[in-house]
Amino acid sequence: MQPENHGPLPAFNVLVRLLEALENCTGQGSVDNRRIQIETFIKQWRDKVGNDIYPAFQLLLPHIDSEFRQLYNVKEKSLGKILVKALNLSPKSPEAASLLNFRAATTKGSGVFADLAFHIIDERDTRTTASETSMGEVSALLEKLIGAKLPEQTQVMREMLQKLSAREMKWVLRIILRNMHINVSERTFFRCWHPDAQLLFNVTNNLKEVCHELWDNDVRLEAKDQVVRPLSCFRPQRALFKKNVIGNFSEIVDQMPGFFYIEEKMDGERMQLHYVDHGKEMRYFSRRGKDYTAYYGKSVEDTKGTLSKHLKNVISSRVSNCILDGEMVAWDDYNKELCPFNKIKQAATGSNSKWRPMLLVFDILHLNGKDLAAYSLEQRKKALEAVIPPENRERGQGYLEILPYIVGHDADTIAKEFNRVIAATSEGLVVKNPNLIYQVDGISNSWLKVKPEFMSGYQGENFDLMVVGAYYGSGFRSQLLSSYLCALRNDEDYLSLCRVGSGFCTALYEKIAHETQGKWFSGPTPSWLKLSLEVPDVFIHPQDSLVFEVKASQIIPSDRYYVGASLRFPRFVSIRDDKGPNECLTYQEFLDYREEHTGKKTKRVSKTSKVRKRIHVQNVDIKHEGLEPKSNIFAFTTFWVAGDTYSPGYYTQHELERIIKENGGELVHHGRAVDTVVVADCATPRIARIIRDQSRDVVHPRWIFDSIYNKRALPFEPRHYLFARKQTLEESIKLVDKYEFPLYRDKRPSEAVELLLSMPPSVGPYPRARLAQVLESIIKKTPFKNRSLGSSAWFDLVGGAFVTPMTQKSPM
Repeated sequence: MQPENHGPLPAFNVLVRLLEALENCTGQGSVDNRRIQIETFIKQWRDKVGNDIYPAFQLLLPHIDSEFRQLYNVKEKSLGKILVKALNLSPKSPEAASLLNFRAATTKGSGVFADLAFHIIDERDTRTTASETSMGEVSALLEKLIGAKLPEQTQVMREMLQKLSAREMKWVLRIILRNMHINVSERTFFRCWHPDAQLLFNVTNNLKEVCHELWDNDVRLEAKDQVVRPLSCFRPQRALFKKNVIGNFSEIVDQMPGFFYIEEKMDGERMQLHYVDHGKEMRYFSRRGKDYTAYYGKSVEDTKGTLSKHLKNVISSRVSNCILDGEMVAWDDYNKELCPFNKIKQAATGSNSKWRPMLLVFDILHLNGKDLAAYSLEQRKKALEAVIPPENRERGQGYLEILPYIVGHDADTIAKEFNRVIAATSEGLVVKNPNLIYQVDGISNSWLKVKPEFMSGYQGENFDLMVVGAYYGSGFRSQLLSSYLCALRNDEDYLSLCRVGSGFCTALYEKIAHETQGKWFSGPTPSWLKLSLEVPDVFIHPQDSLVFEVKASQIIPSDRYYVGASLRFPRFVSIRDDKGPNECLTYQEFLDYREEHTGKKTKRVSKTSKVRKRIHVQNVDIKHEGLEPKSNIFAFTTFWVAGDTYSPGYYTQHELERIIKENGGELVHHGRAVDTVVVADCATPRIARIIRDQSRDVVHPRWIFDSIYNKRALPFEPRHYLFARKQTLEESIKLVDKYEFPLYRDKRPSEAVELLLSMPPSVGPYPRARLAQVLESIIKKTPFKNRSLGSSAWFDLVGGAFVTPMTQKSPM
């Protein structure tokens, strides 16, 4: 029930004073000081106004309020145009130029739009005191902006400028842009208002309901109101990003029970489907609470929507109500494949008949009036299987499907799936604990996300690109160039390809700024640069610019760049000081590369560059010329090292090449020759192509180290391959026993531990992991640690440590 206020709404300036105090509260003790400021404001509100605080919270927390969601479509560029007209500025004036291109402005307050506008408005504001305009009047004016066209919005802005001071206008603009810059989250406001406010917001995503239902601190939220419910948007659980685990997935296994679920991370938009009264009412909400029902359809009978009408008789007839959690993707029914993320909007609106929306469901939170969030994931998965029964799934193909998953027990399973998704150029994996409940608005290690493109060991493809433009950052970096537009050379022109904004550090930014100082310029796009939708804030001529080495996971189609394609997850690697504007990647070379590795052609530019004579790469890397070999273990053997390695141990590509060279090997930068040993420890896109085509065997780096340890080039054992063709594998199997212990040589201790961990879960009465622990302990405590032993000797040694497995204390 909505509480009633006993006093009038205070002036908007009262709120401004609080916001100014929060913004200026910095340094030691600032967290407590901000909390005290908010608590004081709330107490005074209750005393002077009443218990309905929604009018204030609506303005304090615009980024989470659904009432003004349409208003949030107004961004800095549109707001700049409105202000220029409302202030009657000449379009050619410096002030107008600053508002229309605020990131590149050099005037006071530039970089943060609201601050820049404040200084321009303040110069024209003649009032000396704060206005008496109430919060209610400001909210009413903001509502007039919703859905209005430019002339009407300009008139509303003029009215605001007449009623509010420059400082008050600064905060109005921040409210419109949903960026308050006060370093306080909604959680702090909720804690100060009511102890259960955050709980209710997590399951409703409704600021007004939180304010109206929880106005009395003595009345706590009942258990039935703390659960998700149909037609009410909730904040979904998110996966914790697990960094730097490639080659050591045991870190993930250690956080799981005896088994776990592995799902592919989809390149889509998180979506929850609320299905009510056998589909007579349906709602779709994104992770951030945006309602997409108008796009997908409000019921199974809604013929206007692009999805709901296809779900009739897909969900079991026994299900009256349910809430499904999943990922909305775009599906190409003609080619029977998933589309890139940027096609989801077109699929949702139905603007392109080639693509359609498909919801891949991986969880269920509610079923026929029962909250399932408190049940384990294992139980929820079983319920989900019943909601979309096997006999209905054919009708749902391409519209509503259950996201496949596999059950894993060890690190090897994760590694295999990880290599598979890399080979398929997928998003990554999510590893989930089947024993734990669903955590609304939670991020924990019960769901762990592994993404290849952000792993330090991930080896994407590298491209040398010309920097032709740059973009200013936001917030505190708003006056600094923080990302760069890169291009391909095409005769005398340059064609935009991608925007690179990750991989930089402060020192790199300073180096780039120093080397390009005074060379950036704004204005019309120069004639030598060809752009599409993506336009930088400033430009730089190639003769004055730098060549960036950029790493990316794959080439994807894109209409934002002139080439008609772009790089997925581009990341800065280095500045190529040895290359000039005529030595970056050309458009023709890019086309050749794309066709070679994906079999696709780019059809954007009709005029292609002349094919230059290619410079053949020397067999030996120039970095290793003159390096004297320490041994001849790899004499007469040529290697192609495909990238860094994380197993065994971390070695950069350069370090691994140096080790090979020191032991007599030769190096090339490709694997074309049939006698070249291809070395890799994960399936990068280039290696994945080799695996898909089954054109070559791929050797794991451990063969190099095993050979060096044994002082000879060993025959290839099964464990020495990342991938082996059938005939090769059959030959290698003859060299080992059933546990893959070599029959022709002894093994060093670390190899024995590694093989022991790859065995079945138990060897006789002994658990595998326990055997490995005992073995490692023995290696540390006995003279055997520097010796090589055969298979039976290791089992004798380990078995002797277990006199009575269940009662005898181990030597650890």
